[in-house]
Amino acid sequence: KNSKVLNQEIRGDATLWLEESDSNTSIQAYFSQIHALKKAINETLFMNLHELETHFAIYPIGGAYQKHLDQFANSENTRQISSILYLNENWQADDGGELRLYLNKNYIDILPMSGKLVLFLSAKFWHEVRPAKRHRISLTGWLHTR
Repeated sequence: KNSKVLNQEIRGDATLWLEESDSNTSIQAYFSQIHALKKAINETLFMNLHELETHFAIYPIGGAYQKHLDQFANSENTRQISSILYLNENWQADDGGELRLYLNKNYIDILPMSGKLVLFLSAKFWHEVRPAKRHRISLTGWLHTR
C-alpha cells in the first residue's frame, strides 16, 4: 500500500502500509507473531478474527494524534482489536509520546518503549498520541472480523 502524510491538524504521523507478501524477514516475523496472537485470541475469547491490516506509524518530534476511536463512522466496523508494537529504543519518560488510553472518566498513559505491545478493543477505547520530544515509531494494526 502507499506511504502518505495525513491531515496534521488531526494526526502528525506518516504511515507506510505493510503487506504480508513482503519478503523482509523482520516483517514476516511480525506477521507470524500477530497471526499466532490472533489464533490465541480466537481460541480463548471466541472473537472470530480473520484479517489484519497494519502499518508503520512514524511521528516526527512534536507529532501527535488527537483523541479518537479506531473505527470509522459509516463503515462496516470490522476493526475489533487495535494493536500497537513500539519500536523506540531507549525511550525515557521525559521523551513524551505516550499513548493516552481513556478508561471511562480516567485515563492511563503508556510509554512507547521498544518491544511493548498494547492491545485494546477498537470500538470501545478512545485514545490519543501525546506529543514527543523524539521521533516515535510503531507498528500499528487492526484485527478484523468479516
